[in-house]
Amino acid sequence: MANEAQIKKELAKYPQWRDQPTAFLNPLVALWADVPAANLPEKIAQAAYRSLVFENAEYREAFQSLWNDPVCEYWEYESDSSEHLLTQECVKQGLTVTTENLEKVWPTVMPKLSRGRKYDIAEENARKAAAEQRAHEARKKLRELLLEDFVESFETARRRDGDIQQLRNIGRAKEREEARLASLTAEQLLAESQKLTTKFAQQTEAKRLQNAPLSWVQQAVRNQSPNPPQAPRQAYRPAPGQQFKPLPPDYNGKPWTVKTLERAPDLRRLLRQFGPDQINEAVALNKSKGVV
Repeated sequence: MANEAQIKKELAKYPQWRDQPTAFLNPLVALWADVPAANLPEKIAQAAYRSLVFENAEYREAFQSLWNDPVCEYWEYESDSSEHLLTQECVKQGLTVTTENLEKVWPTVMPKLSRGRKYDIAEENARKAAAEQRAHEARKKLRELLLEDFVESFETARRRDGDIQQLRNIGRAKEREEARLASLTAEQLLAESQKLTTKFAQQTEAKRLQNAPLSWVQQAVRNQSPNPPQAPRQAYRPAPGQQFKPLPPDYNGKPWTVKTLERAPDLRRLLRQFGPDQINEAVALNKSKGVV
């Protein structure tokens, strides 16, 4: 059966549990009095799991210093399994578990270690912080764009209306808009951004069509129409083998341009008589010459 000397000898094999205080050792001696000595390693493991043994203060201090090293990033690997592997290597090399010896065996053990919970938490916090910073910068930039659009729209409207007094108060209006934008929630700010995106898209499309051939403008109108597109009338389709008359050099003394065609009262007749291809080619040619 196990006695105090055998229990002390077995505990001494473990750096973290050697030199047990009397307050911890006596209960173990009484608890294991009828346990065969061969079963002591198993009993010690169970006692450690149930916190019935006292962890050696020097052992804990050695690891605490290692994990808190301000230069080397040992803390990334802090875990019970890492401590177990490092302790095993110290015992294998016949070294006492001290901070210096732990650093000595670190290169040997490090490839076997996995990063601990603290590292996972730090990485997650870093990802969240980076995402929040990106979102903050995006919201800031969006507010700046919305404010620029407000100022531009405000000035354009007041100049159109000849409201000089309001133009002079642009500073106050800008401050009120800044306060309004700052008070918006993320969802409200997103809704504002969608409106701004739609506005920019419409302005871009308007500029694209400003000097475009008439057929492009007509197609754009059809695309934006809420009604389903209808098949074009047969009268506007070239029949197989259909020949159009040669296009005159001008239309009633005016060059072939988008503006001319927009004002032409007999546009349908022109399309039937000369065909859209000839008209578009003439418009494009004049445009290339600077005649719009």
